[in-house]
Amino acid sequence: MRESEAVRDGSSPGGTPPDPQVWRGGVSAGPRDRGRGFVDVLHGIRERGEYVTVDSLLDTFRRSRRSVERGQDRALRSVAQLIDDVGELPPMLIEDFLPDRSLFLLAGKPKAGKSFLALDIADAVCQGSAVLGKYRVNRAGPVVYVGMEDGEIEIVKRLRQRGLCEGDKRRLYYITDSFVLTDEENLAEFREEVERLEPSLIVIDTAAEALGIRDWLNRSEIIDKVAPIRRLAREVCTVLLVAHNRKAEGDGGDEIAGSNAFAGAVDGWISTQRVERCANGNRRMFLRIEGRGGVRGEIVAEMDTLTLGFSVVVPEQLEAEARESHGCAVSAARKTRFEQVLRSIAALGDGATVTSIVSASGLSRSTAVRLLAEMVKCGEVEVGGWRPGGEAKDGKDGRSGRPAPVYRIGDRF
Repeated sequence: MRESEAVRDGSSPGGTPPDPQVWRGGVSAGPRDRGRGFVDVLHGIRERGEYVTVDSLLDTFRRSRRSVERGQDRALRSVAQLIDDVGELPPMLIEDFLPDRSLFLLAGKPKAGKSFLALDIADAVCQGSAVLGKYRVNRAGPVVYVGMEDGEIEIVKRLRQRGLCEGDKRRLYYITDSFVLTDEENLAEFREEVERLEPSLIVIDTAAEALGIRDWLNRSEIIDKVAPIRRLAREVCTVLLVAHNRKAEGDGGDEIAGSNAFAGAVDGWISTQRVERCANGNRRMFLRIEGRGGVRGEIVAEMDTLTLGFSVVVPEQLEAEARESHGCAVSAARKTRFEQVLRSIAALGDGATVTSIVSASGLSRSTAVRLLAEMVKCGEVEVGGWRPGGEAKDGKDGRSGRPAPVYRIGDRF
């Protein structure tokens, strides 16, 4: 204990002889993260008055320890007191997307784009711009990104691709060293360092690197390792923890790798359900969000692979693309059948009647009749003549019945 925090005083009240074991509170006395015992000593000095003896200090310390053991330092409050103590509820960090002072997972299978999305979220929060171009940031501020997986070169490559360069003023800070964050000493140093920044968000990439969990199926170990990170989120700022999903599909958090205790120990998750490549080379992530604070929903986010920027794909666009895709699929199937009919006519030569086309192509009669009508209308085939006596009403060639049209490939071919 430094002299500035508790000062030994050679004098005592009332003019009694000096006592080397008498202490008084120093001018800078205060807890300042020095441990519970240190705090108890300082509180004992203040409780006893300006001057205390070692014996009275020890008595105060013992009483404090017994109170902790009995849980008496946990304040019993009525609901009215609790509501009054909490006061006005803070807004979400990112409206309808990520609560403030919460521990959330950003989960997905390997190479799904989790780190790209985490960086996009971090960049938006530190600048105060809308996340994914849609979700308002209510508390913009510094962001600390703990990037343990990708290495400095890859991180800088991504930053430059997003348009950042030397001299950039945005409040995005990186730690690229790999360390076990749940180690008590490491966590204390980390917390002391980031608290000076008063961050709005901490991103930890990834959970596998940072938590130091040996057995991801061990419920007790997972709860113990996640607890200090959850406290960090409650007391400092929201923590976004990048994690992996299982290979198998799941629902309601079951897809997140590890014991269900992992999903249960956090406040919620943003889980990548699937990833699609777009025709233009972009990547789409289909996300499901669930968690405390009323967060729930599904989002489709598209990443521009040139700038690494993300934007929300609105439902109307998805529906239009689905209709177009269905139309293309129908057109492709229709084209395949048209080609089937054309090959049959070419093989049959001058004898291409409906019955012979059905026999050569394997199509049903109704399908062949419908396709021939469409193909005549668009000029792909034409009626080249009529066979006298034609086809009988039972569909067999013969000299009785109506005349049968004979088809040939149209002039456009």
